[in-house]
Amino acid sequence: MSFAHIGGVPVEEALLGLAPAVAVGLAVSLRALVVRQAERIATARGFVGRRRRSGGTQRMIDARSEQLDAFEEHEE
Repeated sequence: MSFAHIGGVPVEEALLGLAPAVAVGLAVSLRALVVRQAERIATARGFVGRRRRSGGTQRMIDARSEQLDAFEEHEE
């Protein structure tokens, strides 16, 4: 079962009609795109690798972000 579609056609079927090198290249690129998006979502939710950030680490990151925001506002 395919979850990804290209123009309403499952990715696997769409890739079958392409030259093997092109199909492999597209598959690798698509996988990299999915992995990057998953990493962004995990980071946004507070996960690093496979572990959740500790509360202290998250507070430190939040404080640093606030400092950076204040500095950027001051620079404007």
